[in-house]
Amino acid sequence: MKLGIGLQVGGNFSGPGTETGSGSDTISSVTSAGTGSLRFTGSGADTVSSISSAGTGSETFTPADYGTCKLWLEADTFTPGATATWVDAMGVIANFTATGSARPSVGSLGSRSAIVLDGTDDAMASAGLLSALIPAGNDFTLVAAESVQSSNTDIAIGGGAYSEAPIIGDSAGYFRAGGRSSQFLLLDVWDGAEKGAQVAFAFNSPAVFAASIHGGTLSVQRNTGTPVTTSSGAVQVLTGTLRLGGIASNFLGQTIGGLFVFAPALDATALASFIARLRDRFAI
Repeated sequence: MKLGIGLQVGGNFSGPGTETGSGSDTISSVTSAGTGSLRFTGSGADTVSSISSAGTGSETFTPADYGTCKLWLEADTFTPGATATWVDAMGVIANFTATGSARPSVGSLGSRSAIVLDGTDDAMASAGLLSALIPAGNDFTLVAAESVQSSNTDIAIGGGAYSEAPIIGDSAGYFRAGGRSSQFLLLDVWDGAEKGAQVAFAFNSPAVFAASIHGGTLSVQRNTGTPVTTSSGAVQVLTGTLRLGGIASNFLGQTIGGLFVFAPALDATALASFIARLRDRFAI
């Protein structure tokens, strides 16, 4: 079922509008001459080809509409300075911070601002524990809109090194999502043995990367590609603190437009909808 709370008169949209449900809709044009907002929620497939606003209308982006969001990082919550700070918009994870040469810079990914980590020494740390991000350790989805430029370490699945260059990882080395210099994105965890899966990517090619563990299966995919899977149990230790961009001397050169974690994991329909929403949001 689709519910519209707004009012459309003479081709103009005014007042708050909300679309919810699991159907499939195509909206060819919305013109806003008022001050309302247009909001899309639910797990359906929604296509918007044109939104024009003569007033102050806006399109609302809310990751929590897709599932239980534990982490929401985008450039608008990043503050540069002597201590660069990136705030989790969900308020679950303690701020990520960096000082000195480790501070990332602001750039762009597709059509939006993004955070750039140089792959040399840029990294951010949080006092937040992995247990706050993935409480069960075996039922979560991570989604990143990003581009990888370089990696000074070739992360190897099953290689026995647990503190290498991540998009995000934990200080204890039991969880990492990252990129390899051989051009693979991966999720790698320790559940009593090292488990991981990887999917190919191209350097400097913006994309949405998604990784999940649910029902004993670890899964990774890039954009709408076929997921690559392997069996996995729960991440064994959840007491490590969180890191972005680098751990120890291992760094990933990357541009992060958005980084999100959901726990429990998104189902296939919600994940596909969220990936499509991010690709539209960043025009990638």
